[in-house]
Amino acid sequence: MCQRMSEKVKQEWSELRDLIDQVSELKVSHMVEMEVENVKVQVGFKHYYDRPESPAGTRCFLFIGQDPVVIGDAFLSPADQFDRNKGRKVALTKALKASQLGKLARAQIWDVYFLAHNKIN
Repeated sequence: MCQRMSEKVKQEWSELRDLIDQVSELKVSHMVEMEVENVKVQVGFKHYYDRPESPAGTRCFLFIGQDPVVIGDAFLSPADQFDRNKGRKVALTKALKASQLGKLARAQIWDVYFLAHNKIN
């Protein structure tokens, strides 16, 4: 049984490494690292607007400690104008909701996001 658990853990780490490689290949923009409640958190975004196969939008990648990535997507309505700022906020909101972090942790992430965002623009 211990051998099976070990193989399962190896498989999960392998999948996580593959996902991290995919994220770095995507050229995730605005990657911000922070420490929230003594846990390392990384937040990054990827904007999609030149894809004929799917609608334009923004994807938020949220790494929490050693946990796999949490993803939040914001898709553009055909009637809307593409807006990176709005897309980042919607995608981060969805990623934070999916992460099930506490209110204080989410507030800290938003604080760091707004500090970094003001330096970016």
